[in-house]
Amino acid sequence: CRKIVFISRKGGVGKTSTCLLAGHTFASHRGDRVVALDGNPDAGTLGHRVRRETAATVTSLLDDADRIARYADIRGYTSQSPTRLEVIAADDDPRLTEALDGEQFRRAITLLERHYNLVCLDTGTGVLDSATRGILDAADQIVVVIAPSLDGARAASSTLDWLEQNGYQRLVHGAVG
Repeated sequence: CRKIVFISRKGGVGKTSTCLLAGHTFASHRGDRVVALDGNPDAGTLGHRVRRETAATVTSLLDDADRIARYADIRGYTSQSPTRLEVIAADDDPRLTEALDGEQFRRAITLLERHYNLVCLDTGTGVLDSATRGILDAADQIVVVIAPSLDGARAASSTLDWLEQNGYQRLVHGAVG
């Protein structure tokens, strides 16, 4: 399983859209399973960008993790687009998602790794958030999403600098922007 994290320290630059569109592209061209997880602790919107087939969220997935053994079990927690991309939504109440820490997101990712070949992970803008750190710890690769502007370039540079200074050098060297 390969895990790709979409990250930016700046909000409103299209991080969630980029994660979703990359997920759609991978899912439509690959023959295996692709899932996108909303890891934004601020009530992310990834789950609202596909037709919802379930009210389940990352919180309910974690609550029921001990009962998920097969792909058919986990499928009840995802909404699937026509491209075959599956999406696991964040909770609409940011108090619930904000309560999830890095360890819980690592647990969710470990569960997804057993059933999917590619996991696209959308994050919030807080690179210091425990949730984001947990997601980065599990990542194989990052995509730094930026606005096409001088401010965007500065935000990307500061994001990469922060990652480099905080133990994520391996991700910086293979980063895509």
